[in-house]
Amino acid sequence: MAEVFVANKTAIVDYEGAPTRIRKGVTRVEESHALLKDHPDLFSPAEASSQFRVRDARDEPGAAYASLNAKDLKAEIAKRNEDREDDRKIVPAGRKNHDLVAALVADDAQASQTGAAADAADGEGAGDTPDAGEPAGPEPGTDAEPES
Repeated sequence: MAEVFVANKTAIVDYEGAPTRIRKGVTRVEESHALLKDHPDLFSPAEASSQFRVRDARDEPGAAYASLNAKDLKAEIAKRNEDREDDRKIVPAGRKNHDLVAALVADDAQASQTGAAADAADGEGAGDTPDAGEPAGPEPGTDAEPES
């Protein structure tokens, strides 16, 4: 089994001709990887890195938008803004991808807070579905008949 190394610093390096972000405690490579060979000072053996908190990249806010380019991010913002009042529209702080992602993440957080508050006010979630074994039909004692 190949030894695993973890980044001990955060940096942006050139990897295969493109700028690549190395994240402290997150980026992991095997001993044969080109990043480790080209930048050995950025990595430590994984066993020696227990002081770093390792997170899954999917846990990062905005991870869902990581694969989108600026055009797609702008299209998502435009789509969300279509039916909104002017004072509720998403307005990114800048034109860079990270600004667009930050605006979408903030909108997602706002939507989840608003949705949770609305659900609590409606009492939604409590008794909305039939109990196990109950038919999902009209309430007992009603005249409702299924249409043929």
